[in-house]
Amino acid sequence: MSRNFKLGEIENQTKIKLAKFSGQNSRLFTFVDDINQIFINKIEFSKNLSDLSIQNPFYKQFGISQNEISSIIFSQSENELVNGSNKGIITYWDISTQKIIQNIKAHLSGISCLSVFPNDNNLLISGGMDSQIKIWDSRQQNNGLTLRSHKLSINSMMVSKDGKLLASGSNDGSVKIWEMNTQKQLVSFNESDWPICCVQFNPVDKAVAACSDDGCIRYWDVDRLSLISQTIPDKQCIYQIKFCENGQQLFSAQNFSLKAWDMERDGLLLDYIDSQWKYILDLNVFDSKDIIGLTTQNSTGLSIFGTKMNNINNEKHIYRNHSEKVHGCQISDQGYERHSVNVLKPKNNQIQSYGNILEKQGFQLCSNNSNKFLPTSQVAQRINYESVIQEEDIKQSCLDLIISHDEVNLSSFVIDDSNKQKFKQMDQINDISKDHSKVIQILNQRINYMKPIMHWWSNNNIKSAVNAINQLSEPSILFDALLMCAQSSKYKSIPMEQLPQLLEKCKILIDSKYLSHIRGGLLFCYRTFTTYRDDIQTIKSFNQMSKVDLSREERIAKYDKIVEQLKQIIQMSKLTKLIERNKMEVSELAKKLQIEMQSLLKRINQQ
Repeated sequence: MSRNFKLGEIENQTKIKLAKFSGQNSRLFTFVDDINQIFINKIEFSKNLSDLSIQNPFYKQFGISQNEISSIIFSQSENELVNGSNKGIITYWDISTQKIIQNIKAHLSGISCLSVFPNDNNLLISGGMDSQIKIWDSRQQNNGLTLRSHKLSINSMMVSKDGKLLASGSNDGSVKIWEMNTQKQLVSFNESDWPICCVQFNPVDKAVAACSDDGCIRYWDVDRLSLISQTIPDKQCIYQIKFCENGQQLFSAQNFSLKAWDMERDGLLLDYIDSQWKYILDLNVFDSKDIIGLTTQNSTGLSIFGTKMNNINNEKHIYRNHSEKVHGCQISDQGYERHSVNVLKPKNNQIQSYGNILEKQGFQLCSNNSNKFLPTSQVAQRINYESVIQEEDIKQSCLDLIISHDEVNLSSFVIDDSNKQKFKQMDQINDISKDHSKVIQILNQRINYMKPIMHWWSNNNIKSAVNAINQLSEPSILFDALLMCAQSSKYKSIPMEQLPQLLEKCKILIDSKYLSHIRGGLLFCYRTFTTYRDDIQTIKSFNQMSKVDLSREERIAKYDKIVEQLKQIIQMSKLTKLIERNKMEVSELAKKLQIEMQSLLKRINQQ
């Protein structure tokens, strides 16, 4: 039984194109249809998702925009609603009066995303299809900030929980981190060649996650400016990613699936849930580990789905130590500039005259005609002192002994030959301890990856176990997982459509330099071959004499994919070299698989 279930549906006369929750743990959400009508609604439930109810909209029709709405967001206080249009106009709505407060001409082209500051209700960030990021203060209508660095449209932005950093993701494949009080780009992460569709800051750790159109999630340490982990690319597009409140799990929503990850542990897949949803517009994670998604299942409706995630193994989370300040790389000519805005329809005549709010927030603006920011303050540099060594105080024999070693160890400092052997033994013990620590680290990693897989496998949740295996790339962990499957009585429970992916993983093992890995890969391949050999031959011969049957055609297509993978495996150069050696048990297994597979292919082709 699926843990992801439909909670309700909102009917509408036209297709819904946008939906957005107000914030984490918030039950308030808004949605926009194709004729730019805006609605606000609220989800109500007590302890159980089954108690969920959808309130009637506060207003039958909250408002309708004269411009094509391309993005929408709640203000931090939930008193205002802000939307961006495909003409580059930002519109502020007063929720209590349902009236427009003001319109701002913000971008030269469409506004693709909006973000709010968690600690300031008046600041708003807009990302445009013109590749620019702009920062606005709703109380000051004639000034804005422009951040230029991306080359293509901005798809997603998020401000960190403390309001100090901004992350932006673009169609150019880069994720950029900006320091807000200095208007400085700290770093640009360019590991992806695919458009970035969503960025998320970890709420408790100085790290940011981003998913791209290749179905891969990457996770960076913002303090050290380095990649921590990434998941294996997935054929299914990821629509949304969200951290839970404690930052320990990251959830990703795709068509028909919801996944939970531990990005601190090499992108470890913690949970996989089959779902009925598709075309996910937004996702919200509640502190009770309930997840609710807004989707456009039907042509004229908004479907609401819920998922219980309470069974995730919540082990102690390892946090990295960070310095107080992120030290960014020096980047020249950022192209920051002040930007004057054109106010189209100010609806509130009682707007007071405020000082330069952006300066109060720490933004440094200059008043000359060059429209450049003032230089940032000089950061004090640490002075390195060189110690002065008097050569005559050190015996030359000792120096010669030290510099003659590739590594400095205890015995390097001992001149007395009588004691040197004792210290060499201590060095050997230290080396063994280091190796032992590495072994323990590797074993712990393998255990951490295998625990959820074995849990799902033992509880007959075969599909989730196989999905987790398909996320693996480390040969030692793949060996554990595939050997478990090959030697299990539940092997035949593996869905046929998932076997080709597992056979693809076998190629990683067969290409390994370790015989144990090669043997594990071959054992899984041979188990697959012997399990389905007779079925493949029978259905192929039966197909020649029978009428067209759609269900049988689908089954044949699945068998064909298995056959194609096995065919590629027996043609691998590594397999040929193993067979040529003809001295080991692995060589015999490789030869046996190749001969029997070639025989099957010959019989199939003769039919």
